[in-house]
Amino acid sequence: MGPIILGEKSMKFVNRALKIAGPEQRLILGATAICSQPLIDYYNRNVDDKTRKYSVCRTVSKIIAGTVVGVSVRYLAIKYASRFIKLPDVTRVKPEVFKTLQDRSNLQKSLGDIIAIGVMLFTNFLIDAPLTKMGTNFLAKKFIKKDSPEKTGGSK
Repeated sequence: MGPIILGEKSMKFVNRALKIAGPEQRLILGATAICSQPLIDYYNRNVDDKTRKYSVCRTVSKIIAGTVVGVSVRYLAIKYASRFIKLPDVTRVKPEVFKTLQDRSNLQKSLGDIIAIGVMLFTNFLIDAPLTKMGTNFLAKKFIKKDSPEKTGGSK
């Protein structure tokens, strides 16, 4: 099989996709999840109506909390990593040095992602979980109506 030849637009897309850093990756995952997972939970006919609605509230809350915290931690970790790996002013750099600068920029992002992974071991329990619980309770109060005793077959 011969080489695959991509058009100019395709090559720009591929080159951009290869440069996506951790915060952007987490944002893309969150956007994809918020568009699909709540629908999957809502149309799950293996559980009763109230459980499905609660599941949607929990899923939406978990996705939002996880995305906001994940993007924030990754972004701040990359900023923190940039303190260790300084990049010179690009306007004063000779063209042949530019490749080295790109490598250093990737190193900043990689170091930031590694730091973020360590930090997220703690933020998942200290921030994500409480935010998810608060968000779920908020959404459940807004969107799940309390069943009256007559509907559930209970006594007054």
